[in-house]
Amino acid sequence: MNDHLDRDAVIRALEDRVRKLEKTNAVLMQAAEDRSEAEHGAYDLFKTNATLEQKVGERTASLKLAQEQLQKSLSLVRATLDSTADGIVVVDPQGRVVDYNERFRVLWRIPQDLARAGLAFALLRHLGSQVVRGDSFVRRLSALAYEPSTQLEEEITCLDGRVFELYSTPQRMEGKTVGRVWCFRDITERKRTGELISRLGHILNSSSNEIYLFDAESLRFVQTNGSAQRNLGYSQDELREMQPSDIVVGLTPGQFRRLLRPLHAGREDELRLETELRRRDGTTYPVAMHLQLSQREDPAVFVAVVQDITERRRAHEQLHYLANYDGLTGLANRHQFGERLGELLQLARAKAAQVAVMFLDLDRFKSVNDTLGHSAGDRMLQEVARRIKWCLRGTDLVARLGGDEFAVALPGASQEAVDAVARKVLKAFHRPFVVDGQELYSATSIGISFFPADGEDVDTLLKHADAAMYLAKEQGRGNHQFFRSDLGVQAQDRLDFESRLRSAGERGELRLHYQGQFDLQTEAIVGFEALVRWEHPQLGLLGPDRFIPTAEETGSIVELGNWVLRTACRQWRAWVDAGHAPVQMAVNISVRQLRQPDFVDQVLRIVREAGMDPACLELELTETGLMTDADLSTGILERVKAQGMRVSIDDFGTGYSSLAYLNRFSIDTLKIDRSFVREIGSARDSTAIVQAISALGSAMRLTVVAEGVETPAQAEFLRAQGCHVAQGYLYSRPLPPDAATQLLQQRGRDGARSGR
Repeated sequence: MNDHLDRDAVIRALEDRVRKLEKTNAVLMQAAEDRSEAEHGAYDLFKTNATLEQKVGERTASLKLAQEQLQKSLSLVRATLDSTADGIVVVDPQGRVVDYNERFRVLWRIPQDLARAGLAFALLRHLGSQVVRGDSFVRRLSALAYEPSTQLEEEITCLDGRVFELYSTPQRMEGKTVGRVWCFRDITERKRTGELISRLGHILNSSSNEIYLFDAESLRFVQTNGSAQRNLGYSQDELREMQPSDIVVGLTPGQFRRLLRPLHAGREDELRLETELRRRDGTTYPVAMHLQLSQREDPAVFVAVVQDITERRRAHEQLHYLANYDGLTGLANRHQFGERLGELLQLARAKAAQVAVMFLDLDRFKSVNDTLGHSAGDRMLQEVARRIKWCLRGTDLVARLGGDEFAVALPGASQEAVDAVARKVLKAFHRPFVVDGQELYSATSIGISFFPADGEDVDTLLKHADAAMYLAKEQGRGNHQFFRSDLGVQAQDRLDFESRLRSAGERGELRLHYQGQFDLQTEAIVGFEALVRWEHPQLGLLGPDRFIPTAEETGSIVELGNWVLRTACRQWRAWVDAGHAPVQMAVNISVRQLRQPDFVDQVLRIVREAGMDPACLELELTETGLMTDADLSTGILERVKAQGMRVSIDDFGTGYSSLAYLNRFSIDTLKIDRSFVREIGSARDSTAIVQAISALGSAMRLTVVAEGVETPAQAEFLRAQGCHVAQGYLYSRPLPPDAATQLLQQRGRDGARSGR
């Protein structure tokens, strides 16, 4: 800095004074030697001069020390100015630059010659050339020269994106303003960091997930978002006094620390778990928790992202229930019955005991559905289930296999005991069933087989009980029969049926009908499902439920399935050649087809021969079929998807209890089973299942197709849930090719909402 006091001049004056005193002293000394009359007076003067000389010497030494200390102070001030992060410049009232530090010059990219010139206004123009709205900036700073007592603080945005913080204050000495100090600080990174933190804070608080940050050592929460506070019922301050073990059900602080060890040790990058959290009011809720260690913070913190999975778990439990139990009657379904009967057989084998299997089929139940409707038929089935259960022991197993078929397993029962149970069941059917105020009468035919005499596995026992049930129907219905090895007549009939089915394709007896699939928003046709029929020479036109199970059992389903696929692909090509826009063609694929070694090659060959776009072919598979051999299914579906074809799950929610395969397999479409759709609005569980499947499809970006849509109310509900496509009698029955072509002309994508 410049020093207004010329300290060197002062020192020189003092030194000159000392020299003069020395000369005077010499004269006085000479006079003393001459011992003049004035000796005594001169001696006194000598002493006075000697004293003065001593004091002048002391003063000179003091000034030299002060100069050295001042120089050190000036050096310290300079070093401090040059080492500060702020750019500083001092200007006097006349507009001259008194001093500045190097940071100021570098910050504003000031040339050395301009800085040395010391003209404040020139520097100000240079600064203004780099600032957004520079003219206004120059005017504001220039005006401060006329306001010596004003302080200024503001942010400056430069043209290159940098942001400076400006602070200007008067420089005062002895109560007077002697200049102005300007400080500039580069806050670009701080500004960006602040904006980032603000955005992150907004993201955290707008997230529906709960987010927790807790100290890696103390495990105390340091930050939580709004969702966490709302769900738990605690404030931010309250949570900062808590640890995760205070809200995680069933985990002590020590157990929670042990859980985190793999993250602490670096053995794992993240931990995922499902647990439950406890709210302030003591209630709990299930969550999926994702934990990571963030060591970029100081101190390090754990980050926990928590998702409330109450609805997902409820939907999963409902789907699990529907996969194992009949939604209408609450009884075990075929899948659950097979598993539990298998367990009973293992126990019986170990104990050398027997197990009886009863197969029940209601007599003339179809007439109830046809005359009174499915709703009345469903209520009757519910009462049938109650009556059968009433006739059994607590250890017995009862199931609804589907439609009007029921099965019962009686472990450890003798033939006499089983006979008594069968009679009891038959008697229970003697009472009328009251439905909608009407008395309905129905009977049941019962077939019975025994383990191990009539079979040693579930399928064989059910098959033989089924054969005995057919014998009961032949014997006039409403009775029970035990399986006999000489049940040859029925067996022969089945053999004839199977033989005829094998050659149905060659005989030209197979027919393919097409049921339209409609966009729920536009009501335009977006696809068809190919449905096979059999024109039996004696039995007439048979639906797939009459012969597909036999084809599956005998293996003829492979040839039959290939015929369906080939015919459907050719029909698609014919529609495109006729000028229709391409639509999806859904074809059902059986488990046996899927398990063929050349399945994918066979499908590709058929598609290419027909000239079909693979992207328009959708293969429909059942849940159970996929899970029979999950590893094999995964490989097959990967090859199918690689060729551009789509994959859908038929009758979703009815065949298997786990949702894990949706992530494992490459699925495009979920088809809601017609049994759920039929009960929309009348059965709370089914309605909830439809909602859950629709939400699941939306979350996983899958197309959701509802089967069996028969009423506008069902369609409206499905539309509101985000279901994409509807299929059912409300829109179209399965149609032969010519009628399907007409429908495509009327209701194609360009003919949406043209009428039903």
